[in-house]
Amino acid sequence: MHASMIINNGSVKHFHQCTGKDCIVNPDLQIVTFYSDQHAIDSGWVYTTDIRFCEPNQSTAWVCPECVKDIP
Repeated sequence: MHASMIINNGSVKHFHQCTGKDCIVNPDLQIVTFYSDQHAIDSGWVYTTDIRFCEPNQSTAWVCPECVKDIP
């Protein structure tokens, strides 16, 4: 299971999963909720355009703090 988060800006909730290829998280961990993109970034998540993390036909991806270590 990949690391997951929800960004809840008050009117809309967006679910995101880390797209790191080796991302493995304990399935018993709770999905973290942030209240803005900046809140997620301040907590260590990275919003990136690095092609290694982007899904096919996507130009951006969210990467969890553990997988961020793979970004040079």
